[in-house]
Amino acid sequence: TTKQTEVGVQPETYTFPEGVDQIEVPLHPTRWSGWVITPPGSRWRIDPPDSGWVDVRFLDGTRTRLLPRQPVWLGKHTRNGSFRLCGEGGSGIVTLVRR
Repeated sequence: TTKQTEVGVQPETYTFPEGVDQIEVPLHPTRWSGWVITPPGSRWRIDPPDSGWVDVRFLDGTRTRLLPRQPVWLGKHTRNGSFRLCGEGGSGIVTLVRR
């Protein structure tokens, strides 16, 4: 079988312009989102949907899974503020606290 892909289509990159402290990232269970890039030195939290999980993949390849209704402040544990999301149940909410 031949796997068909969309040539030249890049996933959206999610950033935090000045004044924006929360973004919503659509989740798909078999595809990674575009890169979420947080400002240097910021703290950030990921809120999984109420009915689904979220996998987080960092630039260095490490991954972690978040369970439904269990938000996690990952930004205080890692200096790597660039990651992608994959999951089910809707959208993941990324909340930022600027320093």
